[in-house]
Amino acid sequence: MLRLRRGQAEIIGGLIVASALLLIVIPLVINLMTTSTTITTKGYTIRSQFEISRWSEKILSNNTHIINVGSVDIEVVRVWLKNGTLVEYNPWVRIPVASSIPIEVLGITNTSEVDSIVTSRGRVFKLEEIIPPQITIPIQYPPLGLRSEDIVGGQSLKNYRVYANYSYDGSKWNPGYAGFYVDGDGWYIFNTSSGRWEKISKTSEIEYTDLDGNGARELVVLDSNFNVVKSPKGVSKQLYINVTFKEFLNIDSNTSLITVFLKPLVGLSGQADVYVYITVFLIKSDNSSVYISSPATLSYAKVTEAGSMVVVYQGYIIFPVTQFVGYSKLQQNPGSYDLMISVSAITQQDVEISSSIEYVAVVKY
Repeated sequence: MLRLRRGQAEIIGGLIVASALLLIVIPLVINLMTTSTTITTKGYTIRSQFEISRWSEKILSNNTHIINVGSVDIEVVRVWLKNGTLVEYNPWVRIPVASSIPIEVLGITNTSEVDSIVTSRGRVFKLEEIIPPQITIPIQYPPLGLRSEDIVGGQSLKNYRVYANYSYDGSKWNPGYAGFYVDGDGWYIFNTSSGRWEKISKTSEIEYTDLDGNGARELVVLDSNFNVVKSPKGVSKQLYINVTFKEFLNIDSNTSLITVFLKPLVGLSGQADVYVYITVFLIKSDNSSVYISSPATLSYAKVTEAGSMVVVYQGYIIFPVTQFVGYSKLQQNPGSYDLMISVSAITQQDVEISSSIEYVAVVKY
């Protein structure tokens, strides 16, 4: 009986030791598996965010400047020249969103010397990719189901809160007013302090509200003195305006496609070559960190009259929400969104630049 009891004791002791080991080892294994999964998920998220930022980079050149027309800041780390020479920069050359730098900043005197430009995120832009082709014949696009009640312009602007700002160099921005002229009534501005449209005592500069002369009054940006914003002749050869329609559309989890229609115009006081870049942003009204943007490639036509020139842009931009990871964030963040239209106009001639917007519309599917 004594031997049997000792054997039982040894078995019981072994079970206790095994149980203790299992209690130690199992949590350790689970913890290691959880940590590995967390690290893998975090790495995938960081990589996805990096890839989105990398493919959001976009630059163009007008032969004298390198212009950032993408939705993220860009840093140029090196330039390959056609003769095989590599030019590297330390520190890197930064180009903020909607800004430009002279090519001389990169140590280049002529863009024809350039083979490719490399950014800090690894994008490689070939010369033929960054110099836009000249379009001589305007292309007319179909309306894609656009209805008259979808169009916002003229008197219907009073139904929306419209904010505006402007810049003459793309870096220093000034607050402005969204304004438009009503025939037979007068000038109106959206007062950001009171939050409503108000009539002002202004009678001049009506010609800037119908640049193409088609009889449809256009929205313009006014400065703090209620003057139409124009690039100062002899001082600046650039004009940047942002016009934001607050709480313009509502996006829910069922929204799969968004089409933005618009007709911006750029006026010049004389004959000149002008490089215009138009970008459309959809920004969450209560969280500006949630947004998407897309450069607008629109058809255009030049109208010349009495020595001045107007460039009329017209068309639409499509945001395929469900097809791309970068756009699907809208479905993941439903709610009210602002619509911002950014217009950048650059010329090398000493002319006055103005800009306006005749209409804007959004169709959701």
